[in-house]
Amino acid sequence: MAQAEISISTQDGLPPSQRAIAMFAVGIAVSISVLVGSIANIALPTIAHDLNVTPAESIWVVNAYQLAVTVCLMPCASLGDVYGHRRVYIWGLVFYTFGSLICALAPSLGY
Repeated sequence: MAQAEISISTQDGLPPSQRAIAMFAVGIAVSISVLVGSIANIALPTIAHDLNVTPAESIWVVNAYQLAVTVCLMPCASLGDVYGHRRVYIWGLVFYTFGSLICALAPSLGY
């Protein structure tokens, strides 16, 4: 009985080589998320000056980013269960990159 339990537990999850790659990918995504939040906070005075808005209005840049991440978290996790986590991760990176490009090219704060 103990032998059956050991063989079942070793087959759970990904093989070690794929597990390392998956952990690396998740680590990169978390690092980028934290880095972007920090960069946006540090850049707020420059953003406010370049877009000709008050510092109070520029804080919505960070608020909108945090709100978008929070709102998308559970639906994207559910989509990952349905369509595959790798596919949803890749599409998330594509949309994030496209959204970042649009934000970088924005001429105003846009509200």
